[in-house]
Amino acid sequence: MGKFKQIVIHVGPPKTGSSFIQSQLHHAADALSAVGWSVPSRLLTEADGLRTLNHSVLFRAVVNRKGELFQEDLIESLNVARRFRDWLEECNTPSLLLSGEGGASHTEAEWRKFKAFLQEFVADEADIRFVYFVRDPLQQFVSGRNQRMKNGFDCATPQGKANANPNAFNPFKHMVAVWGEHARYEAHSYEKAKEEGLWPYVLNLIGLKPNQFPTYPNATEVNASVPLESRWILKECDRKSKKEERWMAKARRIPGTRDGLTADEAIAVWNSNAVPLNNWLSSLGMPEYAFDPPLVNLNAKDLWPEACVAGWQRLHEEASPDERAFFAEAFEKFGSSELMQSLHPEARKRFERLKALFRGQTPTQALTPNQRKSRQRKWRSAAGLMRSVVEDAVRGHRRWPATRGQLDRLVADWDRQRPAGQQFAAAPPLAATPPKERAKPQPKKRFQEEDFSIPARENWHADPFSAEHFPALKVLSFHIPKTGGSAFLKCME
Repeated sequence: MGKFKQIVIHVGPPKTGSSFIQSQLHHAADALSAVGWSVPSRLLTEADGLRTLNHSVLFRAVVNRKGELFQEDLIESLNVARRFRDWLEECNTPSLLLSGEGGASHTEAEWRKFKAFLQEFVADEADIRFVYFVRDPLQQFVSGRNQRMKNGFDCATPQGKANANPNAFNPFKHMVAVWGEHARYEAHSYEKAKEEGLWPYVLNLIGLKPNQFPTYPNATEVNASVPLESRWILKECDRKSKKEERWMAKARRIPGTRDGLTADEAIAVWNSNAVPLNNWLSSLGMPEYAFDPPLVNLNAKDLWPEACVAGWQRLHEEASPDERAFFAEAFEKFGSSELMQSLHPEARKRFERLKALFRGQTPTQALTPNQRKSRQRKWRSAAGLMRSVVEDAVRGHRRWPATRGQLDRLVADWDRQRPAGQQFAAAPPLAATPPKERAKPQPKKRFQEEDFSIPARENWHADPFSAEHFPALKVLSFHIPKTGGSAFLKCME
């Protein structure tokens, strides 16, 4: 057993390309061993039920770290700490490379325990380096929240509180307390490494030539992110078992709008994360990060795009009844939230289509009562108008209503008379009716001048009505026989 003369410990943090680096180390383990670097990425395999791509598993096994997410029962059953010791004893390379996430969260006591474990395998004058990547805290928060969502956890919510001591941030604090000046502590820019390529950057960092270790083609530097719309729905899901988690995994793959931060969230993250980070970077002489948040415009009309709607529709078609009910509840909760009310009307309209779909309604049933009433009136009127046109064509006469109101009443009466479920049927052929006989025109009566002659005085008579009500007047009337009219003569007594 030889002792390591050089040790590089990559301590994260999460969402700075750690998973990609660990995947590359796993695939290049044999090639790295051939040039003097030992990497324990293949200590455990899938057959063990636990992999060691992330070397934090080995750290937890050594320090016996407890917690719900640390799988201590499985680690203990596999005797990971003992297998790690045996692997170290078999190593004959001068250098050791470890890569784990969350190194800054380990306590000083845990680091002392881990140092004691490694002590017998490390040379006295060994070169020990701790490598930490820094990333824009706003982008890192969005990526971390997305990762939690993909892992089935609740979304992290910014607290909006500034750190009580802006100068307290130091990810190397506990490592310095344990190793002191016997180790080197390096901070590197994630953005700069991303420009050069994460894998070539790491190889240059440990003194190797990138062209000798090509990037493994199936590993990717970009984690597929959960769209903003899916995050909203998944946040409302009430997961209770592995079955619900499998359903949610399908929804994470639906396309949509890229996730980001609202203005309030960006300010909260900046106050709590960015200010102390910038102070630490300033003390190291590194450039500070500027406030450039990936904002989401909640009033944009392109939210809930058609591609997202189509993806949810496909999921609905393939889903079981229980799965549909599961998502229907989430759509109902989000539909009644304050966030939903702040969206653009066009985006809300597309969301309502999906909400109605999972509720089991047709698009017409999903309309508000006023919208539904208006649309039914239009359909009813259109149906009545078509019926009138057909009747005209069959019967040969016009019977259209004169006004819109008459048209509505006509169709409503017809709908009430029609039995439920009755379908439109072709009108029966009508028997030809003989044309009506027109009356013969009568000759106009022509009057002669003598027809208007006044009769003799003895044929005049007093008008009884006038005599009763107007005694001061003497009204005489006479009848003109041929014309059928009467004349009145009024005179004073």
